[in-house]
Amino acid sequence: MSRRQRSSSTASRPPDDAIVGLLRVDATWAILVANEAFADIVQRPTEALVGLNLLTLTQVDESTDEQAARLNELLSGERESFRQEMRYALPDGNHTWVDVAASAVRDANGVLLEVVLMVFDIDQRKSEEAKLLQRHGLALQVAGLGTWQWWVQDGRAQFDIFWAMTVGYAVTELAPSIETWRSLMHPDDIAGAEASVVPCLHGDAPQAIHEHRLRHRDGHWVWLLQNGVVIERDSKGRPWLMLGTSQDITQRKMAEAALEQSRQRQALALQAAQLGQYDWNVELDEMTFDQRFADIVGYEVGELPRDRSVWPMLDHPDDVARIHVELMDHLEGRTESYRIEYRMIHKRGHIVWVHATGMVVERDGQGRPLRVVGLNNDVTEQKKAEEELRAAMASAESANRAKSQFLANMSHEIRTPMNAMIGLTHLVLDTELAPRQRELLQKVYGASKSLLTILNDVLDYSKIEAGRMAVEHVQFALEEPLNNVSNLFGAEVEHKGLELFFEVSPGVPLEVVGDPLRLTQVISNLIGNAIKFTERGQIHLKVEVVARDAEQLTLRFAITDTGIGMSEEQLGRLFQAFTQADNSVTRKYGGTGLGLTISQQLVGLMGGRLGVSSAFGGGCTFTFTVRVGAVDSPNCSLDLHRLKGLRTLVVDDQETSRAILQDLLEAWGLEVETASSAAEGLQCIDRRKAAEPFDVVLLDWRMPEMSGLEMARVLREQAPEGGPPFAIMVTAHGREQLIQEAGDLALDVVLTKPVVPSHLFDILMRLRHGDAAPVGVRAGSQRAPMRRFDGARVLLVEDNLLNQQVASGFLEGLGVTVTIACHGGEAVQLAEAGHFDMVLMDLHMPVMDGLEATRRLKASPRELPIVAMTAAVLSEDRQRCEAAGMCGFLAKPVDPDELVRMLCRWLPSQAVCRGSAAGARRGGRVAAAGHHRLRCTKRPAPPAWRPGSPDLSAAFFREPVPRLVVQLDSAAGGERV
Repeated sequence: MSRRQRSSSTASRPPDDAIVGLLRVDATWAILVANEAFADIVQRPTEALVGLNLLTLTQVDESTDEQAARLNELLSGERESFRQEMRYALPDGNHTWVDVAASAVRDANGVLLEVVLMVFDIDQRKSEEAKLLQRHGLALQVAGLGTWQWWVQDGRAQFDIFWAMTVGYAVTELAPSIETWRSLMHPDDIAGAEASVVPCLHGDAPQAIHEHRLRHRDGHWVWLLQNGVVIERDSKGRPWLMLGTSQDITQRKMAEAALEQSRQRQALALQAAQLGQYDWNVELDEMTFDQRFADIVGYEVGELPRDRSVWPMLDHPDDVARIHVELMDHLEGRTESYRIEYRMIHKRGHIVWVHATGMVVERDGQGRPLRVVGLNNDVTEQKKAEEELRAAMASAESANRAKSQFLANMSHEIRTPMNAMIGLTHLVLDTELAPRQRELLQKVYGASKSLLTILNDVLDYSKIEAGRMAVEHVQFALEEPLNNVSNLFGAEVEHKGLELFFEVSPGVPLEVVGDPLRLTQVISNLIGNAIKFTERGQIHLKVEVVARDAEQLTLRFAITDTGIGMSEEQLGRLFQAFTQADNSVTRKYGGTGLGLTISQQLVGLMGGRLGVSSAFGGGCTFTFTVRVGAVDSPNCSLDLHRLKGLRTLVVDDQETSRAILQDLLEAWGLEVETASSAAEGLQCIDRRKAAEPFDVVLLDWRMPEMSGLEMARVLREQAPEGGPPFAIMVTAHGREQLIQEAGDLALDVVLTKPVVPSHLFDILMRLRHGDAAPVGVRAGSQRAPMRRFDGARVLLVEDNLLNQQVASGFLEGLGVTVTIACHGGEAVQLAEAGHFDMVLMDLHMPVMDGLEATRRLKASPRELPIVAMTAAVLSEDRQRCEAAGMCGFLAKPVDPDELVRMLCRWLPSQAVCRGSAAGARRGGRVAAAGHHRLRCTKRPAPPAWRPGSPDLSAAFFREPVPRLVVQLDSAAGGERV
């Protein structure tokens, strides 16, 4: 803070330069006399200044030594006066700027008697100069300029922050010396820099401007443009201080170098490309050509006219008008350049195709063209190649259309008898059969499904190859694909004695937006492969979230098996179409070799990647990711607080199964203990039965020494007064055998591995809250409920007798009255004459096809839902159906559940549940029924329950008839017991 800023009387004072302090000092620099003005400047009383050494008032910096040196020069007689700007210290620790003029007073012998000093207060001016300097620095900053100062005589240097940043350093890391600059400079640039600076130092040049390179901290070279000026010299004219700026011009230098390289490349390219060049002086109508231009048309340069008459001589007559239009558009400024492909006539008479480019490079003041430069490129071979390519593309498109038509016809012709095979087999399996008959028919049914899978693989591969495969974006429950896979492979896993585990990480949402059908297809392919190549052990599917944002998340699926594994050579060809890891004639494992190729393509369409790791004999791990949309809905989260504190014991000899169930239950907030054997489990129950007994026990069935079923018997026999804990039997094998072996043992629930989280959650919710509906979880895969449609009238339009029989059998079994039309014309007549609630329409029929029949029926004023039921399953077929006005699509072979869903959608008033049961038994198995939720038969509601309540335990274990019957749908893996 300056004296001016601190003084309250500043406003009444004259300007700074009018304030003059006077003082006299002796040869020891002691103050003899000081006036009031000086006392005011240094803010000390006058009497306190007398006898004070003047040097003690000087602010300690570089000016202190300088003032002492000047005073000593007065003392020695080297000078008689001097003038210097410096700072004086103030009592409060601040300083003030002054301009000191000193003169020596000597006696007759020249001995110094005293020094008279005039002190001018310049604090205000210095403050304004500092502000000006600050603004100057900001301006330099905006301009991207660094500044530097060089005290020439002693070699000191000062660099600002922007100069330092240019070479990658902080200011404090740079030594304040000109040697710092020299050490960073490129050796090749030192001489040039000195040649620029020396004339400026000598006064022969007003400034030193030069470009040179400095080494950046990370090692590369930075180009700088330096501009320096000597701003201060000593009394002898020698340079004292040089001030300058530096600008980073690295980008400019790089651009200049790139431009030069480009020019060189252009020259080489022109030569290598054999471009013919011409130069036309428009004003004088003079033409010049290089030899390459003449070679293109078969002439020597001297044979060509030197004016514009050369063009009628060379240009093809049919192209002259087009050339003239393009040229005039450019000459008159309507286009930036002249570009055209046209024909020229060779000296020998044949046609030469050229690609001509030209540009006006000079115009007069009125914009008229003066000079045109152009290039001609012989593209005759290119034109021939283009013609050949167009012919080849036309041929390929024709072949592709033929292939697509063949695949469509093949699919239709195969699906038509397959619909009869699968449908009739399904109908027969719903009748009473001997065990041997049922076994054989089930094998026929499975073989037919396998054939359908092969056909679908071929069609999918064809779609992918043609780029016509698309994925859907619909909201679905993420457990839906897991349920479908569990249903699809459950019997095969049980038959081979394998364990199939599903592990869903806690962070995975219940619902997402994506393509459930394609996701199911990928998982099914990978699980199917794992089962095929695994003779013993387990298959483990894990799902987790690896990335997420507000709108999307990335899911990773890992399928690990304990199968035969693969070698490096086999891994290298794994994703090639129609290729298997084992291609030998005697290979043990069959298949088309398309599954993994299709899966890889589908994963790519869903925004992810598919990979595999394996070791021969050590199993495989297939990992893939997919991008799905996030769902923001209150129905998409589990109401976990309703299970908090439930005490659970997991008893399973399989470590993976125990770990998965423990992680899942603990993530829900349950208290979990585990045991690796039935004996250990009984010890855990006995240890805690007096204090905090378990509420639920999850028992694996097949365990060594003592099975889960035997442990359940022990629990019931040793049940305390309050009853044993709720027991959930978990098994991956033989549900029917388990039920048979259980006999009169009242099991609470049988849950099938792999355990799907929502199914277990529903069971625990029912346990915790009695008859209250499960809360906070939406249903998983919605399989069509078994319903009846008594009174509904459906018009079936189908020309194939067997397919008529199959469809009629399905529909009549659901209570539907069916009328059959053999072609579209008959369907139109029947629909106009009678009343129908719905039409099931085939596409390919004689007399009139299904599309034309649909268009005629839709022209009728009466709204009639028409659903396609066809073996034509390509996307184009679906689009044609939709365009004709159909409201649904069923692909042959027809899935009964899909048919029921379609009937429920368009015949809602006729849909009634079949009885009070959730499903019907078929062939000794529980049929799919309703949502995959735990349901109980109606009986008097149990009393209010809390964990460990003896009343509910008694209700489950002690009331034989009527007892609480717990059922899980077959898709959920449960059995009525």
